[in-house]
Amino acid sequence: MSSVEQLVGARIRAAGVCDPYVPEPRRQLGRQLFIAGLNDIKVLRPAPSDPFDVPELGDTKLMTPAEISRL
Repeated sequence: MSSVEQLVGARIRAAGVCDPYVPEPRRQLGRQLFIAGLNDIKVLRPAPSDPFDVPELGDTKLMTPAEISRL
């Protein structure tokens, strides 16, 4: 894998250390995943060649997170 840009839109599996993103005391805004390098990323499904060629999601408000992750 030569470039991180190739990962945009791809389904990946990454091995690393997850850490909370806390820019201010007692205010967690998300998570960060720290990896040693691109060798720790495995592409499960490549990104489409056309970034706008993705399936329509429909109404995801009625779906569980597990169902959304399978799209």
